[in-house]
Amino acid sequence: MKAVKSCLVCLISYCHTHLEPHQRVSGLKRHQLVEPMDRLEDRMCKIHNYQILELFCQTEQAELPSGRFYFEVQVKDKTGWRLGVTRESVSRKDVITFTPENGFWTLNFSKHKLVFFGNLEVRLPVRAELQKVGVFVDYDAGLVSFYDVEARAHIYSATGCTF
Repeated sequence: MKAVKSCLVCLISYCHTHLEPHQRVSGLKRHQLVEPMDRLEDRMCKIHNYQILELFCQTEQAELPSGRFYFEVQVKDKTGWRLGVTRESVSRKDVITFTPENGFWTLNFSKHKLVFFGNLEVRLPVRAELQKVGVFVDYDAGLVSFYDVEARAHIYSATGCTF
């Protein structure tokens, strides 16, 4: 059988049949699944205790000119936050407007309002209190997506991003 997903926690690739427990068992549902990949051991990060590169190393991956990565941020009990991705070349010393033209693709939560800062501000519905937000970036496709990790729900995606 051909692998359909790789688990970044178990460090194993699974076919449809053996993937089923990851979709049914609550403890396994939290495991990060990605498209199947060969040689998971080659993707281990020597800096971060040999953790898988797709799950850690957000700062190091920010410099990659291509590829994909995913990270999660705990936002539970926070009254305000902004998270997302930025172009490597942005100035970190000047006063900045968080827009794609300035190299920012961010999701902002403040005063019980959720807003994506793109070319226009996109106000998004807040279904429940967010606890953990997942951010997926595909450099080659120019895509940034945000997810409610606990609800396993898509929040917003920005396309046409130029990193």
